[in-house]
Order: sequence, then C-alpha cells, then structure tokens
Amino acid sequence: MQNLQLLLYVPDLASFDAQTSASWLLFDRQSNLLREGTGLLTTGDVPRAEHVVIVIPARRIVCIETPLPPVSAQKRDALLRYAIEDKLTIDPSTVHAVILGPVSAKSNTHVIAAIDRLWFAGALRWLHDAGIEPEQAVSAAALIPVVAGEWGVVLEGAHGLARRPDGFAYSFDMEKRAERGNAEASGIPLEPPFSLVLALKEARDQQVSPSQLTVFADQATDTPWVNAWQQAFDCPVRLAVLPPVRMPMASAGNLLTGDFAPRSANRGWMVLFKPAIAMAASIAILQLGFTVVDAWRLDQRRRAIEADMTQVFKEAFPKAQAIVDPALQMQRNLDTMKRDAGLGSADDARVALAQLAAIVKSVPNLVPQNITILEGSASAEVSVPDSQQQRTLQSRISETPNATFAVDARNMVRLTIKAAR
Repeated sequence: MQNLQLLLYVPDLASFDAQTSASWLLFDRQSNLLREGTGLLTTGDVPRAEHVVIVIPARRIVCIETPLPPVSAQKRDALLRYAIEDKLTIDPSTVHAVILGPVSAKSNTHVIAAIDRLWFAGALRWLHDAGIEPEQAVSAAALIPVVAGEWGVVLEGAHGLARRPDGFAYSFDMEKRAERGNAEASGIPLEPPFSLVLALKEARDQQVSPSQLTVFADQATDTPWVNAWQQAFDCPVRLAVLPPVRMPMASAGNLLTGDFAPRSANRGWMVLFKPAIAMAASIAILQLGFTVVDAWRLDQRRRAIEADMTQVFKEAFPKAQAIVDPALQMQRNLDTMKRDAGLGSADDARVALAQLAAIVKSVPNLVPQNITILEGSASAEVSVPDSQQQRTLQSRISETPNATFAVDARNMVRLTIKAAR
C-alpha cells in the first residue's frame, strides 16, 4: 500500500449499503495508472491506498456564484450559509457548501459548490464502514481538463458536463430529437443543448464568456454537429480526445471541509510535531516527579519541625497536659510571662494603638503624620496649629492612664500611650 493513490468514483445513487459497488483507479506515487476496476468495498475488490480521493457525481453538486466580503477565511466560511440563502430554494442548513475560489483575480464574486448534506454524509458513512477514509473529495467536473479562457465539455450519452476555468460546472441533458436529419449517426444532435446555450449567454452578460469550447469525444474528427454548435453558440468549438484520467491536484478543491473534514487532516502536522510532543510529555512527567519528591521532603521537614517544637514546649512547660499547637501555646505562655514581668506584648501595643486612634478622631480633620508602635506602647505625631484643638487633645490625654502629651514649636503634637500594667 506504500505510496499508492486511489481514485474512487461514488455512484450516483440515493443510498448506499454493503452491496453497492464502485469504480476505481489505482495510481502509483508518480500518478501512473497501475490498474482499474469495479467492485464491492467490503469484499476486497477495491484496493487500499495511502492517499484516497473520491469523485462525487456532478449532478449531485450545484454551483452558485455569489459575492463575498473581503474578510478572513474563517469569517467568510461563517457567512457562507447566509450568502447563498437567496440562491437556493431549500433550507441552507440542509446543504454543505464549499468555496471553490473567485471567478477572477479582481472579482469578489466566488464560485460555491453546494451538495446535499444528508446524501454526502451517507456516502462518507458507506466508505467509513468499509475502512476507507478519503482525504479529498472532488466533483466529477474537476477531472475535465480546461485552460484559461476556455470551457471544457464532456458528452456522456444523454448527459453532458461543462466546466469553466474557475471551477463552475454545468450539468445538462442532450435533449435528442426524433426528427429525421436532426441527429447524426453518433447520436449527437445538431441542435446544441438549450441549457448550455443559456449558460453561454449568461457568461457573456457577466463578461466571463469563453474564447473557445473544447468538446471531448472518443474521436477528434470534425463532424457536422460541431459546425452547427459553433454557429448556435457564436463561439469556436474544438473537438478533442479526452485524455486519460489523472489524480486531481490539490488546486481542484476539496469538498471535505467543516463538519466533513477528514480525520487525518492533521496527521502530517502530528508527525512533524511528534518529537516535540514526546519531549514536552517527558518534561511534564519529570516535573511532576520532582514536585512529588519536593512535597514529600517538605512534609518530612514539617513533621520534624513540629516534633522539635513539641519537645521544646514540653521542656519549657513540663506541667502542660495537652499539646495541640505548640507554637501558638508557646506564644500565649510567653505573653503571659511578659505581662507578669511588666513587659509589653504585641496585644498590648494593639490596645494602645486603638486608644490613640480614638483620641485623634475626637478632633475633626486631624490626620496622623507619623505612627510608632513598640512593645506595649504606641505614639503618633499630629500637626495641630489650632490652640483650642491642642487643649482638647491634652484634655483627652489627661483622662487616659499611662498617656503623655507634648507639643513643639512647630505645633507638632506627640501623643503616646503605654499599656497598663
């Protein structure tokens, strides 16, 4: 299966099952035909290949021309359903639409391929059940060779297919006439299909008419119908032999977009990034391992410190019965010992600061400029230019135990409160 390419024709059927057969062509890496055939997908009649392209019947695809704003591809795809809504006679949600490209390089009008979503999903499910995952889906019109400025036309019995260089395709019926002399022995009528005549007229109105029509037939021999068509079309008609089928290029477009994008679309990127992903996974695993080891070491260290604190607490206070939090119990006992010894504690300083704040707030519009907190005491410096306010503060301080009042030549008042012993 290495380096093989498979071109599989999806039959023009309403539904698919295990008994549905399909035509196929197998190519090598250089797109040389190896073999072809028709068979069931489930019986091994259809070979497997690395690169699979499916061909959708042209009659299942409707081409639409519509202008699209010059926005990003993502926004353009989001607006696509609304852009073609007035072009369809059915609910746009039942249609899978794909942008094939602009009509010309300087035009904002784009060619849109629309296909029945339910039918397309059924065809892909039929392939998936057989183990075939296509990477590209193209219209049968994409296999018609065409050059810039020309249209390619293929006649297949009672039906025909015409393709423009921009990818727009027309499906038409030959409309054979029974009158004597109106058709050749080949079965091709002298009068061209009306729908094709109408398509050429519309192309002329839009100034995208071809300079020549190339009609592909089994034999490239001029016949009377060629001249009749040329006169009816008012356009040169060239007869040519259809070349052998080749694998379509990526520029032929891909109907497998959006909800129908191939599962292996990112396989190439995954292969490229596989070493980087493996390295990132290894780093993540190592980091996780180091984190677990560090957490274990920190837990062991915490347990050792807690054991040391418990032992120190027992040695300092042997009469203690229950030791729940040795650090907190040690701090509480230390504060008690400080108070007994006449030393200030952190709690004393907080009480003194609260008293000091209440005194300063008793005089409106005073803002402390410097606050000092020491063990068991708190002081604040306040600018009080008003002598009446100074007397008010001094009166409040005199009513507070262990509080002092001082004022300097700059009218800077210093208030100090020490915790009571």
